[in-house]
Amino acid sequence: MKDRERDLKIKKMLISLWSIFIVMLAFLIVFAALNWKDIEKDLFKDKGVNITEDRSGEINILIAAYLEGLSNSDDNTLMRLVLDPTQFNDMTVVKSRSKVITQYNNIVCYIVDGKEENTYIVFAVTNITISGVDSTPLDILPPFVVVKDEKGRCWIDNRPRDKETEEYIDEISGDSGIQSIYKMVKDDQEKCVNEDPTFKNFYEKLY
Repeated sequence: MKDRERDLKIKKMLISLWSIFIVMLAFLIVFAALNWKDIEKDLFKDKGVNITEDRSGEINILIAAYLEGLSNSDDNTLMRLVLDPTQFNDMTVVKSRSKVITQYNNIVCYIVDGKEENTYIVFAVTNITISGVDSTPLDILPPFVVVKDEKGRCWIDNRPRDKETEEYIDEISGDSGIQSIYKMVKDDQEKCVNEDPTFKNFYEKLY
C-alpha cells in the first residue's frame, strides 16, 4: 500500500514538473517570435561591410596598370582598361596631373561588393611620388567602380554614375572599416607633414 502511495506521489510530481516545463517552453517560443526582429538586429549590429584586401590579385593588377597609365600619360593603356575610352581622347588633365604625381607604389586595394552582381567598389591606397617632395606619403584615391564581364575580365567603369550607385558608395564610405583606412592615410600624411618640410609645403598649398 505504501509503495502504491509513493509511486502515485512520484507520478504527480513528474506530471507537475513536465507541465511547468511545457508552459516555460511555450513562453520562450512566444517571446522569441515577438522579439525576433530586435534579436536579429543585435546579432548583426556593428558588423560593418565585408572588406577584402587585395595586394596582388586581378583587381589590384587592373588598378596598378591604370595608375601607371596615369603617371605616364599613356592614353593607349588607359583606354584599354576602362568601359568608356573616349574619356581619354583629351589627355590635358592627365598630363597636368602626371607632372605633379609622377609615380604610384605599394598599391593596396580594399574591395567591397557592389549593389549589382559582378560589380565592386574599390578603395585604392598607394604611396605617391610627388615632384619636388622628398617623402612618399600614402594617398587614398576616389573609389573606383570595377565590373567583371561574362568572360571574367575586370574593367574600370568610368561612365557617369547614377544616383543609386553614388548613394551606395557614400553609404559604405561611412563604414567604420573604410573610415579606419582613411584614418590610416590621414595619419601617414600628418606624419609626413611633421617630418618632411617639402611635403608640408605641398600639403599646405592643397589645404
